[in-house]
Parts: sequence; structure tokens; C-alpha cells
Amino acid sequence: MAPGLLAGPPTTICSSHSHRSTLLLRLVLSFLCIVLAYDGIAGEAERGTLRLVLAYPISPSARIALRHLIGACLSCTIGRRAWHLFSTEMRRGGRLQMMAQLSTSRVLSLVTVVVWFQACGGSDEPAVETWIDGNWTAVVVNDYTIAGKRDGQKTSAVATYELQEGAQLRVELEVSYNPQPVLSGGRWVYTGETRSAGIVVERSMKFFGGQGEGPSLGGRFRLDEDGQPRFRIVLPLRPVSQPTWR
Repeated sequence: MAPGLLAGPPTTICSSHSHRSTLLLRLVLSFLCIVLAYDGIAGEAERGTLRLVLAYPISPSARIALRHLIGACLSCTIGRRAWHLFSTEMRRGGRLQMMAQLSTSRVLSLVTVVVWFQACGGSDEPAVETWIDGNWTAVVVNDYTIAGKRDGQKTSAVATYELQEGAQLRVELEVSYNPQPVLSGGRWVYTGETRSAGIVVERSMKFFGGQGEGPSLGGRFRLDEDGQPRFRIVLPLRPVSQPTWR
């Protein structure tokens, strides 16, 4: 038999292996991109460097609608890609590879939407954690109120957490415009079995100027005492002119 007749099958096998390797590489790279995107968004939000975006003067309802729109666009984009892979593989007859790609695309679509909302959604409940023996321990919040007002280039607010066993945590915040909103001052006082006080450290502040319902303030803050962490709190994003958060 002529040597040239044996060249066909190895070429086909090599082509199949190359196609599978390319498919695997694309799937792995897609997954890594999503992981890195989440890490970037969550990390930037945690450090507060997304302040330019989060401080844009739109109402909370418009911001929520924008999140839904972006999530829907991400789903549609990945869904169209999945349909393209489906039709391409059906024409090639590679049903097994098609099912793998389609299933992975669906998973990536779901993960993308969940990651987006987790990274940008934030908590909408007041929360307090205390630093005990090297760990953060949640504290029951029985009630929460906030009061404040805007005076020129500054907004002052006082958030009060009613805790268990009659304890109270009072947090005073001052936001200045320089030209973007920054936490220019903050102090806290805890009253319970003992009394303690300290300064407020911004972790990820959310602030909206508010044209109709007044400025809204929220985010995550750490409360330090003598240079050491004592509490970690969550302020629901609400207008400071509305005393109750519900």
C-alpha cells in the first residue's frame, strides 16, 4: 500500500484533538475572565475606589433599574453566543461537544449575572459586627434610624443602632465634596455595659446627591478604637432625611 494512503486518518485525528483543545482553552479562559472580573469589581468596591461611579447623582430606583438592565444585557450576550455554538456544532455533527459548550455557556451566563448583583448590589439591611478574639461576630440589631441634612458642600448624618440588651451604637458621619463625595469626618460612641468611642474608617461608601428626596448615604464602615478595629457596620442606602429604614 502506498505511503500516501495512510496520511488521512492521522490528519483527521490531529484536527479533532486540536478542535477539542481549542474548545477547552476557550472555556477555561471564559471562566477565568469572569473570576477576575468579579475579583476586580468586588475589590475596587471594597476599597471604595469606585466612588466616581457610585456617587453619580441618580436616584436609588434608577440605579436598581440600571443593574437589572446590565444583567439582562449580559445574559442576552452570552445566550447569543451559546446559540451560535449550538448551530455551528449541529452543522458539524458534533453533538457531544455542542452539548458541553451549551451547558457551559448557560452556567457562565448564570454565574455572570449572580456575580454582577453580588458585587454591585450590596446589602440593604443594617448590620453590626464586633471584633472578638480575631473574628467578626454578628450583633443583633433591634432597630435602626438615621437623621441628617445637607448644608452647602457638606452632608452630616447620625445613624443609631439599637442593639441587644439595651446597648446602643451611635455613628456620626460627615461627607464633603472635594469635588467628589468623601468621608471627611466620622466618630462613633457605643453605650452598653461599658462605654467606648473612636473614629470611623470608610470601606465602601455610597452617596447620592439627591435632587428631589435629598442626599442618600450608605455603605460599609469600620469603627476603630485606639487604632484597633472594634465594630464593622452596614448602612442601608437611604435618604438621610428619612428616619426609618424600612
